[in-house]
Amino acid sequence: MILLVDLGNSRMKWACWIAGVLQAPEALTYDSDEDFFHRAWAGLGVPDAVYVANVAGGEMAVRLQDWVREQWQCAVKFVKSSRQCAGVTNGYERPEQLGVDRWAAIVAAYQRYPQGVVVVDCGTAVTLDVVEPGGRHLGGLIVPGLGMMRSALQAAAGIGNVVDCGVGPADLGTDTSMAVESGIRCAIQGLLDSACGTWQSKAGDGMSCVLTGGDAERCLPDNTDKAWQIHDDLVLMGVAILAGVTERGME
Repeated sequence: MILLVDLGNSRMKWACWIAGVLQAPEALTYDSDEDFFHRAWAGLGVPDAVYVANVAGGEMAVRLQDWVREQWQCAVKFVKSSRQCAGVTNGYERPEQLGVDRWAAIVAAYQRYPQGVVVVDCGTAVTLDVVEPGGRHLGGLIVPGLGMMRSALQAAAGIGNVVDCGVGPADLGTDTSMAVESGIRCAIQGLLDSACGTWQSKAGDGMSCVLTGGDAERCLPDNTDKAWQIHDDLVLMGVAILAGVTERGME
């Protein structure tokens, strides 16, 4: 068994790789509790290896390493962004500046959609990356995610406590929370629909549009003729590929 870990900005996501199959992902939001990793992994057997994509910073990485060393006596290996991997060429001038979670998602998505793909990760931030047929990563976009937009409006506009009230982008708000929620979903869904349409028109209709991340369902564009696919395990599958756990990519 191999443990694959995505240390994101606001939560940790993980899955086990067993006999060539990625198991169902699990996730836990960060807290300062010393038992955080115990709550996440107490029921797991001892893995043969632990591979991690980390964008959560050095403190969380050290906490993870210390827990794994103490509980499992197992080394932790951190995957990194690189110039090339699994047929994909990184479009950043300095490849190490591309977040490793984005790189993992890009590499995994291209294995499944070699005809070209727009990859969107909907988390604390919403990132969008384009990979053309042949594997060249053209670059990407970064915008605040739903929670960050909500918090920014609350802090900067003095509009009081704004809560996630679950309205859709087609709903006009009859109170401030509803108006904010509908507005931020409209903003992100409109961006995704527009960007995907732009790159499909340039690369041809064969280019796919893929969503991943905790807010993927909420950011899924409504009323569109584009076939969006949601893959919850995209980053973790990418970690497996970057780590060399599998050469088969996504199946």
